Amino acid sequence: MRKTILILSLLLITVSIFAIFGKKKGISEGNVVFLRKGPASHFHSIGILPKNAVFSILGKELNWYKINFADSIGYLPQKAIREISEEELQNLGKEEKNTRFSSIDLSKIDKLAYYFCEKFGGDKKFISYYKSLSIDENRFAKFKKTTYKGFNLKNNLKKIPLTKGKDGEFSQTELGIGLGIGSAVASGKFYHNPIWSEYINFVGNQIVETSDIYDWNFKFFILNTSEAGTITCPGGIIFVSKGLLESIETEAELAFVLAREIASSSHYFGMNELFSEKDKFENLVLSDTEWEKITQDSIFLKLNETVSRIHEKIFEEKTSATSEAADYLGLIYAARAGYNSRKAINLFERLLLVEPPSLTDDYSISQIRKRLEAMKSNPNKLVLPKKLFSHKKRWKEKEVFLD
Repeated sequence: MRKTILILSLLLITVSIFAIFGKKKGISEGNVVFLRKGPASHFHSIGILPKNAVFSILGKELNWYKINFADSIGYLPQKAIREISEEELQNLGKEEKNTRFSSIDLSKIDKLAYYFCEKFGGDKKFISYYKSLSIDENRFAKFKKTTYKGFNLKNNLKKIPLTKGKDGEFSQTELGIGLGIGSAVASGKFYHNPIWSEYINFVGNQIVETSDIYDWNFKFFILNTSEAGTITCPGGIIFVSKGLLESIETEAELAFVLAREIASSSHYFGMNELFSEKDKFENLVLSDTEWEKITQDSIFLKLNETVSRIHEKIFEEKTSATSEAADYLGLIYAARAGYNSRKAINLFERLLLVEPPSLTDDYSISQIRKRLEAMKSNPNKLVLPKKLFSHKKRWKEKEVFLD
């Protein structure tokens, strides 16, 4: 009996020691890192971790770490943190009990959004709708289960490698700007259809989850116009026209359209020069300065000019180089999610036959012709796996609700 008690005591001590000293520690490396409720960018944020925040690592799911920070359990993207040893932690002079969530005042992002909404004659209701739009996790899980039934996603990802992704997420200033511009884009054209809103956000977020910017938050919307095209605003706000959707025949074609805009948004194709000083803008907007004084600052005046150029630029044709780069990465993004992105060629050929009016220059007949030629010539020698899906049946089931 005593021997049994002794063994149990030793086991208990061993477990306790492991619990104390076996915990892995991590430290955040981004200036603004969101702790999310689940392992994907579409989950709601619990709070913002400041740079060099220290936490306990509880586990890992794909590209996300499950962590405990300030008595809150959530998920952080792998690329925004690094593991540290107890020795390194002591050298940093930080103790976990002293860490706190960032006190950044995100209400100023709302003020920024409404400022540009008014400037461009936008619809304030769109900003409210954006905030209310969220993904039903149970329905999304069922959707993904159907998507990948009989398909080995892990093997597929190995066949289509990506280089190291972009660090960080959209800055909060970008989101505020994007909401302001997006409210103007949506004004008088917003297509409210719950079935289709859910559908394109499910497809779009499947693509995000398997991309190099898996930790960036995107939301997708539909414009009620017969013109074919897409509009991508800063902050991951993407619009697809009803006219373009009516020209699509498979879910794989939709996946390419969304993937291409995800690539344009996250890699700033055609907008790099406009965001060269985004950190300076962010520091001003999120500072402790009163909003009225912020709007009078010389940096804000420069931001104002920059945003005006962005507003004009989103309707313009991209250069051939940036357009082809966006198409190329869009093909990869869609294929990594399992979609047969070769179907983009079918969509382009169909658009050339139908010749619908274009919403943006990227979907003008002349530009579609250039994009099709570049895709067929395959200058980057892109080779995709043969076993990819199109989900034409599911597309047809949803198509009837596109009234």
